[in-house]
Amino acid sequence: MDPALTGFVALAALILGLFAWLRADMRRMEEGLRADMAGVEGRLNGRLDRVDERFDRMDARLDRMEARLAAVEHGQAKLEGLLEGLREAIAGRVPRTAAE
Repeated sequence: MDPALTGFVALAALILGLFAWLRADMRRMEEGLRADMAGVEGRLNGRLDRVDERFDRMDARLDRMEARLAAVEHGQAKLEGLLEGLREAIAGRVPRTAAE
């Protein structure tokens, strides 16, 4: 066999071997990257679940606070009406009617 042809075949075999090794290495890196991404995704989902729970608790608290504020506003309106009536009674004025 011609030494140039033998060298060419050896070089071609080396190049093909290197490409096969490189491809296998890239596949291992891809699998590792996918595993890492799955881990990050799992941790992120866990944190998002905790954030959702906190938002739900915050919504419940805001609902309770709105109810309490509505009760305070209602009580304040009643007190204002009573004070207006007391002021008119002390001043000796006749209370206004709705028709006026």
